[in-house]
Amino acid sequence: MMFGWTATSFAYYGLVQLVAELHIAAAGGAAAAEGPQCVDGMLQVPNEDYLSVLITSAAEVPAVAWAAISANWLGKRAAVCTSLLLTAACLLPVIGTTYWGYDGAGCGVTDAGMFGARLFVMSAFTLMWVYTPELFPTHVRALALGVNNAAARIGGLLSPFAAVSLVSAGAPAAAEGVFVAVLVAACGAVFLVPGRHGAVGDDELEEDAD
Repeated sequence: MMFGWTATSFAYYGLVQLVAELHIAAAGGAAAAEGPQCVDGMLQVPNEDYLSVLITSAAEVPAVAWAAISANWLGKRAAVCTSLLLTAACLLPVIGTTYWGYDGAGCGVTDAGMFGARLFVMSAFTLMWVYTPELFPTHVRALALGVNNAAARIGGLLSPFAAVSLVSAGAPAAAEGVFVAVLVAACGAVFLVPGRHGAVGDDELEEDAD
């Protein structure tokens, strides 16, 4: 479960940074082609890019609703795994558009993909907080949640090495590929975590609560 927390946190904070980094990279490339790209030592980013970042960040609002609906519909474990896989799926078209360029329709595809990715990864992270305590007995529940939360901070610390460093090195598609791989691995880790009594599903936990 600790790996699931670390990987989910890595993806969540990484995607938050990646949205801005992709637009900065695009603005930097356009500026380099047209002329000076800095004013008083600051990179100039078009107003449309600020709007794009705002829209993709707004995805975290419906993410809470999706977390609640999917948990009730699928069960918490399946909801976490589904959200992680949907995050990875949303990033696949983004990899293509960042590899081939940001102009025209590609920019819209990138924004739509990042909106979906931010929505589902936020949902997965939220559900981890709800699902994890149910896996442990009451007397160690707080400790277990704290340890997993600490593991998540490690993921957050590592995320800039993919979201910032790889994009700055001119490999944004590689950064997105890293997040896809980590998300799939996180899904597998959460799926394989045994329930409190060694069960794979949520039904036994619900029976205990009854």
